[in-house]
Amino acid sequence: MSECLRRRFAIVSRDLTRPGEIPPVEASAYSFINLGKRTILEEVSTVNSLVIYAKQILTPEDDWEDGLVHIQNGKISYVGKQSLDLPPETKVYTGHCLIPGMVDLHINGTAGGDAAEGTHQALEKMSRSLAAHGATAFLPTIITDHEEELVRSLQALSEVLDDQLPGARPLGIHLEGPFINPAQKGAHRADCIQAPSLEIFQKYFKAANGKLRMLTLAPEMKGALELIHEARKELSIVSLGHSNADYRCAVEAIEAGANLATHIFNAMPGLHHREPGLVGAVLDSEDISAEIIADGIHVHPVMVRLLARCKGPDKLVLVTDAISAADMPDGRHRVGNVEVTVEEGVCRNQEGVLAGSSLTMDRGLKNLYDWLNEDDLKRIVAMATIQPAALLGLENKGRIKKDCDADLVLLDEDLQVRKTWIAGELV
Repeated sequence: MSECLRRRFAIVSRDLTRPGEIPPVEASAYSFINLGKRTILEEVSTVNSLVIYAKQILTPEDDWEDGLVHIQNGKISYVGKQSLDLPPETKVYTGHCLIPGMVDLHINGTAGGDAAEGTHQALEKMSRSLAAHGATAFLPTIITDHEEELVRSLQALSEVLDDQLPGARPLGIHLEGPFINPAQKGAHRADCIQAPSLEIFQKYFKAANGKLRMLTLAPEMKGALELIHEARKELSIVSLGHSNADYRCAVEAIEAGANLATHIFNAMPGLHHREPGLVGAVLDSEDISAEIIADGIHVHPVMVRLLARCKGPDKLVLVTDAISAADMPDGRHRVGNVEVTVEEGVCRNQEGVLAGSSLTMDRGLKNLYDWLNEDDLKRIVAMATIQPAALLGLENKGRIKKDCDADLVLLDEDLQVRKTWIAGELV
C-alpha cells in the first residue's frame, strides 16, 4: 500500500475513557491488511463508519477479550480482534464492556409517557428514557381497558410506531389483557375484563394494524385455549398471566402454543407441592420462557435464583413492567386507566396492589448479576438481549454479529450505561 493511501486511512479518535478504562485506540494500533483493491475501494467510499474497542465484548453467544466491533451503515460488519483497514471518516470509541442493545418486551411507560396514550409525545419520552438505560428496542404495553378504549389506544399507538424517535425503537405492541382472570387481576380494572373471544381478539388485532406482537391472557378462562392456538398464527408471543390456572390447564396452554409466562410469580398462585399450578408447569417445561421483573419488589432474590436454576438463563427474559413513573420522582402517576401512587420507587394502585414498576433495564441487569452469583456475565446479558429478540423471531437484534443491526451499549465496570448506539447512531 502506498504512503499516500496510508494517509487516507487516518482515524478520528474520540476519548470517552475514565480512570480504569482502556485508553483510546491510536491509528498506529491497526496494521493495514491487504484486502485487495476492490475491498479497499468499497471501504473508502463508506462514510458511516464506526469502531468500538472494548476490554470485553459479550455477543452474548461469545465472550471476546480486548476485541473490536466495526459498524458500517447501521450494521455490524466485523466482530473480533483482527486489525482492519479503516476509512478516514471512522470514529473510534473505547470502553470496558460492550453488549447488544437490550430489548424490553413488557413496558407500559417511562419518563412520564404512557403507551396507552398512543401519542408521539408519549412514545418519544419512552424512547429517549429507554435508550439512556441501555434498551434499544421495546414492546409498548397496553393493559386492560374498556373495549372502545382499547381499540382507540391500539389504533393510535400503531399509527405512531413508525415515527422517527430519538432513542429506542418499538418493535410492535404488547396487549396485556383484557382476557384475564378477575381473581388475579392485579392492578387491572375488573369492570374492563372480557371473556376470551376470537372475534374480539381479531377486532383488537385489526385495530393495531397488524402491529400486535404479544398477548397476555389467562388460559383457564372459557375459550382461552382456542384463542391461544389461533393467536399464535398471528403473534410472535402468547403469554400466560393474571391467571389461576392449575397445572394441567397450564400444560394444555403450552401445548396450544403459549411460549411465555408474564411476570412469573406475580398475579398467579404460588408454587405448591400438591398443586404445582402455572408456576410449576412453567418451571417444568422446556417449551416456555418466563418474564422476570428483577426489582427486588415483585420477586425475592432467592426466588430469582431458584427460577434461574430451574429454567436456565436461556429461558428467562428480563423485563421492567415499568409505568410512566420510571425515571421520574415519586408521586402520583398513571398506567393506562389506573391511578398509581409511587413511594420510594414502589408503584401501587389505590387498593395498595402493586401496579407495574419503576425499574429500568440497566438496574435489572445489575440486580440479576448481583443476585445470581453468576461468573459468566454473558448468560445474564442474554436474558435482556438475545432471548427476548428470539421470542420475537428477530435474528438481527439482541446479538453482536456480522450483518446484525448495530444496536449496542457500552457499560463501565459497575455495569452502568456509558453510551448507547441504535443502528450505528450514538443516541
